[in-house]
Amino acid sequence: MASACGKQYHEAEMDCDLRPPWDLLKKMPQTTNSRPKFRHVVSTMQAVGWCLLIVLVVWAVGASWYSYQSQARAESYKQNATKEWQQRERLERDALQPLIKQLRLCQARAQ
Repeated sequence: MASACGKQYHEAEMDCDLRPPWDLLKKMPQTTNSRPKFRHVVSTMQAVGWCLLIVLVVWAVGASWYSYQSQARAESYKQNATKEWQQRERLERDALQPLIKQLRLCQARAQ
């Protein structure tokens, strides 16, 4: 066996097994708790992933709603400002009408 495995294995007094590594893994003792812990880790990771996905969807919907609301609010402010400006302009014109008439009369008399 030492000649097949090489001198280093013989010197270390190790059992030289020429099988592929995956066959050696079958021989390794497995604890009964290793599988459930791994499944628990996977299920926890899946739960965290779902929670993150839900948070992301809620955030995206909220951001979209907020954007729509702020856009509608800006449009409303713009319409109100335009109406207010038009009303103010009309009031100023109405207030100046008598003065304009009086000025025209004065101009007509001066000519």
